[in-house]
Amino acid sequence: MIVFKPCGEDAAREQFAARGISYDPAVGFAYRTELGGASFYCLCAAADTRAEILDLDMAAGPVIAEGLLRAALNFAAGRGAYTACCRRENLFDFLTGLGFVRGKDGVSGEIPEILTGSCCNLCK
Repeated sequence: MIVFKPCGEDAAREQFAARGISYDPAVGFAYRTELGGASFYCLCAAADTRAEILDLDMAAGPVIAEGLLRAALNFAAGRGAYTACCRRENLFDFLTGLGFVRGKDGVSGEIPEILTGSCCNLCK
């Protein structure tokens, strides 16, 4: 069974620092999973009604990345976020496959629509 879990503050801070991303515990959070002894992460920030995907590990494949992202967006929605965005160009193709839409500043989408899409949209 694959489990996606939120990171504690120390682990989140460590992952943000390792990737050169500023960490603010009031808005930043991370989700992780382990496979074959390796850990994979999704780093996000959520404030008001907006969440931002700051980094997402793709090395374990699209199914694992989608699970991490869904877990993180569900958490953000629980904090009141309604929309999600990402400015990391290397994630655009993956995210548009999940229902995000390209705009001038990156990709974005409404979290309820993204979460109600079928699991593993990229495997179709």
